[in-house]
Amino acid sequence: MTNLIFPPRNLGSGDPWARATENYVKQLQRRVNQLEQRLSNDGRSLSGLSESVSEQIVEIQQQQQTIARVLETLVDTQTQLNLINQITNEDQLTEDDPDYVPPETE
Repeated sequence: MTNLIFPPRNLGSGDPWARATENYVKQLQRRVNQLEQRLSNDGRSLSGLSESVSEQIVEIQQQQQTIARVLETLVDTQTQLNLINQITNEDQLTEDDPDYVPPETE
């Protein structure tokens, strides 16, 4: 919005009213300019925040993928360990077996 500059007027008896109205319009123009500036600043700020949040979401998604891969690796490793234990310790019972008797402690 452009600032309007009113030329001085000589309105006779209506002059005080005209000056007061003119001052009121100038105040309104200043307030509109301030609001426009504030709105523009808020828009830039919001844009920056949105970009930051977007980057954080991408980072969280990458971390979730990393965690999923680590968990998958752990499950695979545990499965392999269980198979190895089954092959190498076929005759030994585990706590999960109903026939398991814990060793006596002294």
